[in-house]
Amino acid sequence: MQRDQQFLLPENMRDWLPAWDPVWLVISAVAGLDTSGLHAKRRTGGAGRAGYDPDMLLTLLIWAWAHGLRSSRVIERLCQRDVAFRIICGGDRPDHVTISRFRAGAAGAMAELFTQVLVLCARLGMGQLGVVALDSVKIASDASPSANRSEEGLRKAAAEQAEADVERRVRELAAAAAAEHAATDAAEDALYGADRRGDEVPEELVDPRSRAARIAQALEELAADNAKREAKREANREAQREAQRGVGARREAKREAQGAAVAERKRGREQDRQARRAVQLDAFRQRREQRAITPMGLPPLEIRVEILTQNLAEARARHQAKVDRYDAGAKRGRRPVPVEHAYRVMRVKAALERAIAAEQAAGQRAQAAQQQAAQQRTQAAPTAHQQLLAPPATVAEQPVEPSTGSTASSEPKRKPVEPKRNITDPQSRMMPLRGGGWLQGYNCQTVTSSDGLIIATSVGNNPSDATAFGEMMDKAVAAAALIDAHRPAAAPTGIGMLLADAGYLSNDNLNAPGPDRLIAVGKRRELAAAAREHPTAGPPPPGATPIEAMAHRLRTPEEHALYTQRGHIAETPFAHAKHNLGFRRFTSRGIKRATAEFSFHGLVHNLFKAIGTGHLAPAAC
Repeated sequence: MQRDQQFLLPENMRDWLPAWDPVWLVISAVAGLDTSGLHAKRRTGGAGRAGYDPDMLLTLLIWAWAHGLRSSRVIERLCQRDVAFRIICGGDRPDHVTISRFRAGAAGAMAELFTQVLVLCARLGMGQLGVVALDSVKIASDASPSANRSEEGLRKAAAEQAEADVERRVRELAAAAAAEHAATDAAEDALYGADRRGDEVPEELVDPRSRAARIAQALEELAADNAKREAKREANREAQREAQRGVGARREAKREAQGAAVAERKRGREQDRQARRAVQLDAFRQRREQRAITPMGLPPLEIRVEILTQNLAEARARHQAKVDRYDAGAKRGRRPVPVEHAYRVMRVKAALERAIAAEQAAGQRAQAAQQQAAQQRTQAAPTAHQQLLAPPATVAEQPVEPSTGSTASSEPKRKPVEPKRNITDPQSRMMPLRGGGWLQGYNCQTVTSSDGLIIATSVGNNPSDATAFGEMMDKAVAAAALIDAHRPAAAPTGIGMLLADAGYLSNDNLNAPGPDRLIAVGKRRELAAAAREHPTAGPPPPGATPIEAMAHRLRTPEEHALYTQRGHIAETPFAHAKHNLGFRRFTSRGIKRATAEFSFHGLVHNLFKAIGTGHLAPAAC
């Protein structure tokens, strides 16, 4: 293999790849587009070489995007190593900086180029508008979710940036000050002389005798000032101690008064309890004497221990009398068991033990409740010293007294979610994903025809799809009119039916003017179950709301079968973009650049859809 053999004839790039290779079709298609907006930005005069051909750079980006390549450095490397990229460059290989700058500068022309490619596909007979589908996809922005900041975080970041600016300004001022000091030193040398400072003490002040007198006078004045300050501080401390003693005395008197009141209330409650127990005990005894039998069930809890104690004493006495009669001579039958083993005695004794345990437990619960209430009062009411030390509350921090008749909620109030913004891409938002989780990016909308052509695109930062329905409907209608106007020898059809999932469901979207539509009222399996188990026929019943009418239509066999096409039409382009092209993140920041990049993706998708389906062939170019 002789790789050092030189070519004897000039090379022809047409011989590098066959004529049916898609790269020739892409080059021909871009050559047929109106790229005057891109050529207007090309530098053709002045110093240095002329700018690169915009058609070549646009073709390069289209071919790279179609193969899942978005890195400018990778594209630059392939322009030297890959045959298709070398053919597109035509020997004029751009560097990655040129590619990146062209991509940023061409953002404003992407919407017009997308329209031109859509017209090209219409002229090739593409764009079946009988059934179109609207759907959305979340694409990540070129920003990290960790860069989100609340208002407080943004203010902190601004303060940090301000500190960095201040430090830079300080360094600049330090340099200027050093220069100013040098100039000042030179001027003072000229004024006082190079060997003199200019602040020498006069000779009369250097005399040791007068110097000692001045020092003594200064010490006396300083001692007098110190004595005055110390007397003032001592007076302030004495006033503070007197005030604290007064506060302590008032606090102690208040505490003693509160303790006496609490003790008095406890004595009153105990007396009331004893009186109620005595009344209940007398009433229970009277009922028992009137009935001549022991009442059924347990006595009230307040007097249960006293009653059961009496019942235990009576049971013991009754059984002891029975034992005494047996020992006295009436020895008929079996000898009675000891008193403590008698069934009645054991039963009453067990009930008494349970009553005592219940009373102790109730006392412990009451004591614990009192301690908890006292602790809550102590925590809620700060001491006088704490009130003096606490800063004054602002209007937002002052407690609000509940109005009369209002009921305080026992549930803790949830902290409101603070709105956040991303400091890397402030226009991007956190987007919820269908399978769970969140994504920092944009909500991208497309309307796709039944033959896989993207006819309308949009990018927004609102996670809701319902708000984008009106805009996408208008864009789809305009795109359909454009396709019908350039369709070869065919009558205009317009959009026959627009399909959308439940994310677009609202009364306004159902009643909005435009083509007929089917918007899901639930998930796909729920719609299938409703159509299978509760099928309908005919128009919706009179008086039905827009959502009820739509649910009725989706249960009819014809329109349910029509709606089942939505998944294939709408979601196939997204699957191709994410899984085949690796388009999961925008390469630029800001909603305008993201809109341009998504329009460019639609351009590439439609162009290669025309090539893949055979509509764009070498003869058509």
